[in-house]
Amino acid sequence: MISPIPYVSSPFQKNVGFACQISEWSLEQIYPIEWELVKQAVPKRQYQFALGRIAARTALAQLAIPPQPILQGECREPLWPDGIVGSISHTGDIALASVAFRSEYDGIGLDIEEIVPSITWNLAKRISNHQEFAWLNEDPQQKISRFFTLFSAKESVFKAFFPQYKVFLEFQDVLLCWDACSSCFKGELCKQIDALYPVGYQFQVSSQIIGSYVVTAMTIPARTDIAQMRMSGTL
Repeated sequence: MISPIPYVSSPFQKNVGFACQISEWSLEQIYPIEWELVKQAVPKRQYQFALGRIAARTALAQLAIPPQPILQGECREPLWPDGIVGSISHTGDIALASVAFRSEYDGIGLDIEEIVPSITWNLAKRISNHQEFAWLNEDPQQKISRFFTLFSAKESVFKAFFPQYKVFLEFQDVLLCWDACSSCFKGELCKQIDALYPVGYQFQVSSQIIGSYVVTAMTIPARTDIAQMRMSGTL
């Protein structure tokens, strides 16, 4: 049975541009320079790339950024216009994009995954540490959805940091603890990004399950805000 494709509303504050693109696209919506990036790729990759670029331009328009190509870096990360941070995620027939001004956020992380039963449980050990693995196995009825939620949340963290700092975070480089009261992960870095993001730097990752999909998201405050919070002792 094919899962219905949900429309996803923004998990961010109003100063973050957000778009959800489902199913339909045409080659006219993609810039030729973008198509060059995927013209040799398999059709599925072309399709999801196109959905993601359409969503990205829709999100940018909410910040009054005119339409323009969104190219990619060496690790296929989106290359945003100057002064913009953002994230793109896609699975199946749905793509999400979020963007913000870097003067307001130092990074944006966003991920969507479809929750499917066919996973190898050994993969759960690869993406989690002992504490996280224990949480995955607390409730046998939720272990599959928890696996995809944890996986997605770690993807969001990676996407929030990597485009700006080009530091690879492995799954074990992030510790996430589920906070049932706020329905989000409380996280901390186990690997230093730079002086402002040392081991132990704390953050939150939101999570929502919509039908058979999980969407996770996070924002990193602007660097000036982080510095001020450190000085005031609130971080």
